[in-house]
Amino acid sequence: MQPTGYGPYQDSTKGQRKRSKLRQALIRWLGGPSAAESMATTPSSSFEQLYGHELVLPKPDPARLASKAAEYFAQAEQLNRCGAPDMASPLYRQAYTLLHGAIAKNPLDLPPNLVEINSVSSQNTIAHEAAQPITQGSDNTLNTATDSWLRELPALRARLSVESAGEIAAHLASLREAGHSHAELHRLEGLTALVLQDTNTAMQRFREALGLNPNHYSSLVNLAGLLLPEGRHEEATALLQRALDQTNSESLEAVPALTNLSLAHQLAGRPMDEALLVLKVHRLKPGHLRNERLLLAANNLEQMGEDSAAIELLSWLQQQQATPEILRALGTLLERRGDYQEAALVYRQLLQPVNPASPVS
Repeated sequence: MQPTGYGPYQDSTKGQRKRSKLRQALIRWLGGPSAAESMATTPSSSFEQLYGHELVLPKPDPARLASKAAEYFAQAEQLNRCGAPDMASPLYRQAYTLLHGAIAKNPLDLPPNLVEINSVSSQNTIAHEAAQPITQGSDNTLNTATDSWLRELPALRARLSVESAGEIAAHLASLREAGHSHAELHRLEGLTALVLQDTNTAMQRFREALGLNPNHYSSLVNLAGLLLPEGRHEEATALLQRALDQTNSESLEAVPALTNLSLAHQLAGRPMDEALLVLKVHRLKPGHLRNERLLLAANNLEQMGEDSAAIELLSWLQQQQATPEILRALGTLLERRGDYQEAALVYRQLLQPVNPASPVS
């Protein structure tokens, strides 16, 4: 019989199949998410043909995984002390990965007996961004008229609160009844109505202010903020662009308009535009936005390939709220950029106790 020439190829293919089956079994043993499904579709007779009997691996042992994690952690600590953070970083990450696999339900909540790794806004203001997208506004449009009623508006605005809103609303109504009219008067009426949770009146008052002064910055920003929950994103965006035309977009004064514009992008389903504005607002006024919005922006910036900007936000969040989610994202980005020393420190922090009761230190 003439040789077919397929012998070496068949041997190679058979070897690949063996390695593939072994790999699937190992993934199953380590708890891979899809391993169980892939193994379920493989008849046991296949293993018998390849290995003579079905390959059975021991079940994952949480204590064993935790012990191995401690070994990796100790090695990472030693390398870090020897000035080799680039080598320590993946070991820290591997220690965390093993701890992750050691916990069945919540890998971030380490039971005290599982593992031991040893190592050396003011109140009563109008509303915050989380509750209502409005701003305190600016008094730049207030002229220097000699009318005493006009000069008292800034003081009324300064003491506006939930407790004083009713009194201030009555006083402003008396000014209106006396025939007074000014953009700042109607703006303050709008803010007072918001405190009293009367959004319809607030919207009307901001429109009245814009009727007297179409470029009234605060009324543009606040009216846009009221339009956003109604789904009128494009109308709100146009108002906010007009507001930004009245000020320097790189100044603190622009923060209210930029904040509401970022919300407009979010509600309109424009995450990339939102992320860039969130970054800009954060740079102008750190702490102005909620941590959840910063974390979301960091994720979107990473998807855009803006790793430096994402690291900037995550590093700030690390100082404010070092949650496992923030630390994992930051450590991964730092390691990917080759900043192994910082990545090692972040991974090490990730292995610190989640709560004071945990022995991990």
